[in-house]
Amino acid sequence: MTLPLVVRVRRLALRLRRPSRSVSAVEGEDARRPAAPDWPAFAERHIGQLLTQLKVDCVLDVGANQGGFAEMIRRAGWGGRIMSFEPQTACRTVLSRRAAHDPAWSIHGAALGDEEGTVRLTLRAASTVTSLHEPRLESAITDEPGFREKFDVVGYEDVPVRRLDTLLDELLDELSGERPERIYLKIDTQGHDEAVIAGSAEIFSRVVALQVELTQDPLYHATSHAATVMEELHRSGFDLNATFPVFRDPHSQAMLEFDGVFVRSARRGPRLTPTELAAIWKPASADGP
Repeated sequence: MTLPLVVRVRRLALRLRRPSRSVSAVEGEDARRPAAPDWPAFAERHIGQLLTQLKVDCVLDVGANQGGFAEMIRRAGWGGRIMSFEPQTACRTVLSRRAAHDPAWSIHGAALGDEEGTVRLTLRAASTVTSLHEPRLESAITDEPGFREKFDVVGYEDVPVRRLDTLLDELLDELSGERPERIYLKIDTQGHDEAVIAGSAEIFSRVVALQVELTQDPLYHATSHAATVMEELHRSGFDLNATFPVFRDPHSQAMLEFDGVFVRSARRGPRLTPTELAAIWKPASADGP
């Protein structure tokens, strides 16, 4: 694929903006200490290669926040269509500025879920923890110094909630875009990922890979354990491809949160119907963890 000049120039600028890895002392004990893994760089390289190998024709960036994921795959060299979905107005302002000179990157203001409607979103001090779910403060993740302050309430915003399987084709009609057939579905919605998948049933057969945030100690109520989500994805025809740490317990070193990348299996027979998928993807109960 030949990239437009503006995309190539933007990709170069993003690479130059990426902070360089820190260098340890070259003498004494530190010189013999192995360097810490550069997980962000590894994730960038891996996902960039995967998008190319799977011939992805559209990335759906659900829970885009301020555009970090989209900029990452641009740095990795992928120049295809990105559709970013973000309900927070302040974050969309940043997103729109970053996407302004990238004709293949569009921004859409909505939360995604399994039902359509409107919801009052509680805005938190850190936009990265704003969620449709209430925080679960007994999670060990909140023991990190300063973490609980991220949940301080700074305002409210009424936002539309849409199902992805009804919204996507509407947007493509507005954008006069071709219908994507090989979708990479990235979801980072702070505990709402299962509801997003449940609301994608009609287009899920077009998803060739997806990325979700998994947890062993949920940070939000009504969020399933990683093992449950991985089993649901397996039943839906996807195999685990890679994981990248998000948060480690400093005492046990256990990965409490991590991103999981899953690729559609070629060995599992026919793809499930929307009805079969709906039976699998029932969002966690509000009475859950």
